[in-house]
Amino acid sequence: MIMALCIIGVLVIAPFGVVRLLQEDYMMMTFDFIISGLIASAALYIYFTGKIDFPTYLLGFLCSVGTITTIYIQGASVAYWAYPLTIVQYYIFKPKVAFWLNTFTLIGIFPPCYASLNSIELASLLITLFTTNMFCYTFAVQTDKSTSVYEEQALKDGLTGTLNRRAMDNRFTQIEKGGLATSLIIFDIDRFKKINDQYGHLVGDDLLIKLSSTIKQELRAEDGIYRYGGEEFVVIAPNTPLSSAHALAEKLREHVENEELLADRKVTISLGVAELMTNESIHDCFQRCDEALYNAKSSGRNRTCIAA
Repeated sequence: MIMALCIIGVLVIAPFGVVRLLQEDYMMMTFDFIISGLIASAALYIYFTGKIDFPTYLLGFLCSVGTITTIYIQGASVAYWAYPLTIVQYYIFKPKVAFWLNTFTLIGIFPPCYASLNSIELASLLITLFTTNMFCYTFAVQTDKSTSVYEEQALKDGLTGTLNRRAMDNRFTQIEKGGLATSLIIFDIDRFKKINDQYGHLVGDDLLIKLSSTIKQELRAEDGIYRYGGEEFVVIAPNTPLSSAHALAEKLREHVENEELLADRKVTISLGVAELMTNESIHDCFQRCDEALYNAKSSGRNRTCIAA
């Protein structure tokens, strides 16, 4: 988005510099080319580094200061540029930041407009700009809220309310980029297929809901639980050495075993535990942890195995 806005900015402003040159308006020509050059530099910075923080703030600053400076040089006759640039700020920044930047711009253009417009024209300009700013702010806030809800729903499992596999993949990416010390616990319900066959899928679904709720109560705030598929879950425990992760897994196993999740049948889980090793990819660690879970299942169930 920022790259696209930079390209649009150059394509819109640079031709005005050429027109100013032909009109021998060298002050505005210089100003237009400086703004175009700065925006083009921001686009190149994004292209070569992939970073957008600095170009974002630069573009927002240029929108605001450029509007004020242009009106000071050209007069209130070019104040119409303030309308599209008011909207652009909401594409660049969060609503609150965009609102205050636009308010700053509105205050900045007041002196030159006051000097060249009559009271009716001045009031019309300021009121319409303020109204545009308010409508954009309201719309942006509502859009942000809706987006947050949709993003949250997209990362949650619809049945259990735990995070889903997509969220787990996102967390794995963060772990690899940040080099975070992490341990994984993978667990599933022992003989879950038999429970489904005996009691029906509705009871099986209810069991998954109760189990995930039980596990959540035993986890720290920084731990995350993810439904990987079917009756299989993954716990990501940051800043947790293998010994502590093993102790946590055993705590979870014992808690589930002692909990009455089904009226006339004891429910147990099997768990695999692995710690992310130096220079190991998170996916290799996951594979080792999954193999440990397989060992726990094949060696009798209702137990925890540590990855090799």
